[in-house]
Amino acid sequence: MTTPPDQLPGDHPLPSQDFTNRPLPIYQVPVGTVMFRIHDCNFGAIYYNTNPEGRFNSPDSTYGVLYIGSSHGVVFREAITRDKYLIDFHPNNRHIIHSRCITELTLTKQLNLADLTGARMAHVRADNRLFTGAYSVSQSWSKAIYHHPYRVDGIRYHSRYDPEQFCYAFFSERTNNDCFTNNISIPITSLAYRSELAQIIATYRFDIRNLSYLPT
Repeated sequence: MTTPPDQLPGDHPLPSQDFTNRPLPIYQVPVGTVMFRIHDCNFGAIYYNTNPEGRFNSPDSTYGVLYIGSSHGVVFREAITRDKYLIDFHPNNRHIIHSRCITELTLTKQLNLADLTGARMAHVRADNRLFTGAYSVSQSWSKAIYHHPYRVDGIRYHSRYDPEQFCYAFFSERTNNDCFTNNISIPITSLAYRSELAQIIATYRFDIRNLSYLPT
């Protein structure tokens, strides 16, 4: 059946029936790789989400997923602004920004990830709709990758909000706290993070409101 023009390009297909027989493209993340995560300052940076509410979460909550980004900017886009282009520093937004920390993490062991970036996506018959479409579809891919005979540690993929940057979805049972060293954790509205925050604002040209509420 032909998809009507007003519905193109349509939903991303589910994994093929022969997916487990198809070789997975692998990205080896070397020891010493530095990554970043934004999280509630009241909790640690390492958290495996088992709820079916993230792009590559388990659809049946049988495993958890830890989301980490390759840069300060991409984790800010993924965790704070997402599809918005305004940053409001008013205290009423404490739960959104004033209570958030960014933690720098260093990988302590090599991890093997399914590489869903660039030309490697074609190896498994996937395209960028996987990062922008329905979670029900991308979670089906997560489950298929989790159960693939290669037993990879997670997924490497392009950020929906900054496709030049990479995101990582690490699977529980395959990874844990011992895979990462916490280098430093800083509240994102603190003076210590001000230069990085200014660079993020300049890079993405965010609109700013109530900047005077930041500490000086």
